[in-house]
Amino acid sequence: MFHPVVTNELPESVQMQFMRPGQLAGAGMPATFGGRSMKKLLVLVIVLLVAASVFLAATNPTTDDFVAYRTEAVMGKPGESDTTLGKIGRQVLTGAAGADVRSAVQRRNYVLFSLYTYSGVVSGLQEERYLGIARRFVRR
Repeated sequence: MFHPVVTNELPESVQMQFMRPGQLAGAGMPATFGGRSMKKLLVLVIVLLVAASVFLAATNPTTDDFVAYRTEAVMGKPGESDTTLGKIGRQVLTGAAGADVRSAVQRRNYVLFSLYTYSGVVSGLQEERYLGIARRFVRR
């Protein structure tokens, strides 16, 4: 006849194993996001955020950058086939267009990026908005 053994202890495979911080239950291996690994991940994220912030602050376009961008958009890039007279005319017109852009632009500087509002003669006095970030401009 079969008599079951009654005991208050559970087999080891069923017992709850208590973990030390940074270890998986019973494996003795460091957890991916526990203990020191979590600290390393946090430090890495902070370093990347600081590096990205420094990069964006260093490449935040100035008003002069916007004037050059907008003037080039109106006048086009100088071509290789320009004659001497054409180059002189381009310089005069570029100076005039640059003065128009400079007088008609408002810049709001947010350190990491800038917002530009332009309402000049070239745009037909309609308000145009641009986002300047990392030496690039995006029309909004």
